[in-house]
This record gives sequence, structure tokens and C-alpha cells, in this order.
Amino acid sequence: MKVTLLQENLKNSLIQLQKAIPSKPQLPILASILLNVGETEIVLSATDLYLGIRSRIQGEIKEVGQIAVPGEIFRQLIASLPAGKIDLFTTEKSLVIKTASTRTQIPYQTGEEFPQFPDIGGLQAEITSIELEELSSQVGFAISSDATRPVLTAMAFNFFKGSLEVAGTDGFRLSVLSLPPRQNIQDMRVLLPAKTFQEVNRIAQQNKTKSVIFQVDQDLKQVKFILDTTEIFVRMIEGDYPPYEKIIPTSFATKILLDPQTLLLELKRAVFFAKETSNIVRLTLSQGKISILARSPSYGEYQSDVEVNGTVPNSFEVAFNATYVIDFLLAQEDDEIVIEANESLKPVMFSSTKRVGQKYIVMPFRVSDMPS
Repeated sequence: MKVTLLQENLKNSLIQLQKAIPSKPQLPILASILLNVGETEIVLSATDLYLGIRSRIQGEIKEVGQIAVPGEIFRQLIASLPAGKIDLFTTEKSLVIKTASTRTQIPYQTGEEFPQFPDIGGLQAEITSIELEELSSQVGFAISSDATRPVLTAMAFNFFKGSLEVAGTDGFRLSVLSLPPRQNIQDMRVLLPAKTFQEVNRIAQQNKTKSVIFQVDQDLKQVKFILDTTEIFVRMIEGDYPPYEKIIPTSFATKILLDPQTLLLELKRAVFFAKETSNIVRLTLSQGKISILARSPSYGEYQSDVEVNGTVPNSFEVAFNATYVIDFLLAQEDDEIVIEANESLKPVMFSSTKRVGQKYIVMPFRVSDMPS
């Protein structure tokens, strides 16, 4: 194998692969990056058997070949080299990495033991990079990180009659975002690891990809994302996703509009006084305002009012884990949000006035359980 390429291109490709190189691999070969130099292109691959990434780059190919090199040392070495041309070629035992002023040798394997990536077929849809970013910012924060409940660490992609709705929940809150219709898509639900989806979005934004092809193979339980010269393979999470549609109220008696940044500032202050009570803060919804109350047995209490517009037929108090509301508010860039509710113990819905198809549901706590 012998090839000349630019350090900048190789470095960027290896940055994309880094999340697929396991620190504690199930098999020794998984700690490697597969370097495949073909007749017309150079392909780098890495996988931990759950996430696989394949990246194509251009270079001056002088001799074809395929090897597996130690992933982390190769990535760190290339990142440390200066921009410009790099020569890669193999000797009997080593891969030689040569620049104008340096020469490095690292061991390699033939790559025969490196797992082959699946041949994905089935459903295919297109998602824009703007939609990826929206899903990442508006749904990702509501997903659980508890590995003992894998289903709740997933983003649920629901294809139904050409529409696409994506949901995430940790059991206490739910975020749902509907995207514009897709054509010729069969009905199905696909569960993808949220951390992996965040990686897809990161690479798409890094590559400045305009749109991403989303392919689903139900038989193989695999999804492939195609981002220009990069392919990302994801193993689907199996299991029954919570029937979240049932907890979303069909109507609300109370509907108020307010500035998200004002509410965010007040809740951040209130949380200082709610740390001893699991961040639980009381909100009283009444005509023209929301009153915020947080009490601490050790540090006292905090009270404030936020002006609102809208309809509140009857004042009532609702208690939240304030961090759940703060997470939503931090993701909003609009000037106005909507809060809809019915009564103290019923789900409360937050949404943006400008983002069509958004629903963020938070389950309240019993006010009687709060310290007085």
C-alpha cells in the first residue's frame, strides 16, 4: 500500500471516526482503524459493533492495499502533524507515516479480522441538516442516560402515513417534534441510541452537509446515515417504547404566552433554593402572571412573578423539577413560548410559538408533598 494525501483531510476523517473506536473493545481488532486504499479512493473505517463509521477521502494512490492500524495512536499522531502532504506506505511489518520533517512507523494487521459493514436495504428517507439540528436540540435533552433501561436512552423515529415524528422521554418528561411529510415511506417505529444520533448531527454540521439519507433495514436491525462522503451505521435498540401518545392531553383549559428568557432567569434563581428538595419549584398560574416559589429548610425561600398573556380560567399551583423546564428553555431561541395546562396534577405542555409540531410534556409533582 502506498498513498500521498493531505494531513488536513486525513485529520478531519479521523475526527469523524473517533466515537466508533472503543476504549475497551470486545475484540482486540476493534481498537483498530481499517485503512483501505482502492483504485480510486481511500476509505477509513471504525466500529464498536454498535456504531460504525466509514469515511472516504481523496489522495494520490500509488499502490492499493488494506491494513488495520492501532486507532487511537494513529488518530493522535495525524492530529499532531503539520498541515501539508503525508506519505503513507507499508513495509513488511510497519506502516510508515512520512512528512517533510518526520518519519514514524507503527505496526499493522492485515485487516482480515476487521468486521464487515452490513449491506443496508429497505426504507429510505431524507433529513436536512437543519432538521437534524432541530431534533438534536429539541428532543435530545429529554432522553434518559440510564443504561439499565435501554429503550429510554433512544430517540423514537415514528413513520406514519408519510409523516415523521420523533420522541424522547426519560419517564418524567417527554419531548416530541414532528417534521414535514416524507413521500413513499412505510409505517414503522425505529429506536436509535440518542448518543449516536447526536454524533450523526455533529458530523453533519462539521461536514456542512445539506441533507442526510436515512436508511432502515428492519431485518438486520440496522440504520445507515449517508452524509456526503461519510456513512454511519447504527444498531437499532430493540424493545417496546412507552405509548407516549396516551399521556398528551387533547385539550387544555389554560393557555399562556410569555418570554422564555425571563422565565429562565427566574427559575435559575429559584433552583438555588430548591437543591434540598430535588429541585422542586412551585409555580402558581393565574391571570396575567406566573408566581414562582422555592423553599429551602437551610437557606430560606425565593419568590418572584413573571408577566404572561393568555387565558387562566382558575388559578392553580403546579410543582415541577425546575431543571426539566430549564432544559427546555435553554433550547429555545424564540421570543415567545406557550404553556398549556389543565390542573395541578395533569401533564403540562410547553411549546414554541414559531416551531410547528413541537410538544414538550412535563409531569408535575404533588404540591402536598412539598415542604411548607
